[in-house]
Amino acid sequence: MISSVTPALTANEQSTGLGDLGTDLFLELLVAQLQNQNPMEPMDGNALMQQTSQLANVEALQEVAALQSHLVGIDQFATAAGMVGKIVSATDPLLGTIEGVVTGVKATALGPTLQIGDRDIPLDQVTAIVANPATRSPQGDVS
Repeated sequence: MISSVTPALTANEQSTGLGDLGTDLFLELLVAQLQNQNPMEPMDGNALMQQTSQLANVEALQEVAALQSHLVGIDQFATAAGMVGKIVSATDPLLGTIEGVVTGVKATALGPTLQIGDRDIPLDQVTAIVANPATRSPQGDVS
């Protein structure tokens, strides 16, 4: 199974609203609100329905986001699998440019990695699909 990847918030992004509340915390706040309401002025039924509806909407949006993230992971893995048997060029921060035949694909928590020689290269480091091995003279797996 492919792990879904959920992007973390950067320092400039702020998360606000009900999306920050988990279902349990929302329900705890709602119960506390009901327990501490003024008996002479009980909570408006419409307000309660509105809050419950907001919770349902947030939960539905979270499920859609999780599904979308899963689908992106499947798409990335399919893209990586399509590179098996092809010569690709990739940029490794430590090793520089790597070029070789993709011999396999691994699913990781950070996304798929391509096996080139004895190295695992993340898909996002691929800079080019150079050629199919049949159309290029063999020069080894990794340069």
